[in-house]
Formats: sequence, C-alpha cells, structure tokens
Amino acid sequence: NRYEDIDGKKYYFHEDGSVNKAGFEKIDGKLYHFDNNGVAQTGWQTIDNKYYYFDEKGAAKTGWFRVGGGYRPSPLAYGYLWYCAREDGSLYADGWFKIDGKDYHFDYWGHKMPY
Repeated sequence: NRYEDIDGKKYYFHEDGSVNKAGFEKIDGKLYHFDNNGVAQTGWQTIDNKYYYFDEKGAAKTGWFRVGGGYRPSPLAYGYLWYCAREDGSLYADGWFKIDGKDYHFDYWGHKMPY
C-alpha cells in the first residue's frame, strides 16, 4: 500500500494501483475509514452512530488518547480531554464501562468524566 496526499486529501493505493473505497480497512496494523471517493477520513467522524477520531494521516485512534487544549464549555474543562477507543476505533460513550479492570464514566460525546 502506498499513501499519497493529493490536494490536501489522503489516499491509500493498493499495489495494483486501486484506491480504497467506502468503508474500513486495516493497513499495516492501523484502522482507516474511506469515503465513497477513496479519501481517508481524518478528525472526528460519526459512522453508523458511533464516534471515531482519525489522526492527520487517517488512522483511527485506539486505546486512551487526549485531544484539545484550551477551554471547552461542555463539559466544563481546561486543557486536554481524555477519550478511550475500542480496538475497532469506536469510542466508549454515554455510560459506565470497565476498561482494564477499572470503571470509567464517559459522557454522550465520549469525554472521560472526572468521577
């Protein structure tokens, strides 16, 4: 697979020159999601009613990660907000979840709550 940035959009090409199309694909151990034009999604995405965060090259974040900086009005917070994504890249959201033997609470958007 070959990665190319064309006009600010991220594409991954197979050895035969074809472009990834619509859906998830695992490449070199990382999960990506492509739109109908073969563009790798970046940033925050809602796919099938689940939240995902893809880095600047289109790889889905998994495990614990933080995003942000500065003030966020909801929830009231300064600095970075913590999230946790499953192996499939979907965020834990809207409830209590046991992760690595500990209970964590996440709001509707997937922000880890302080309690």
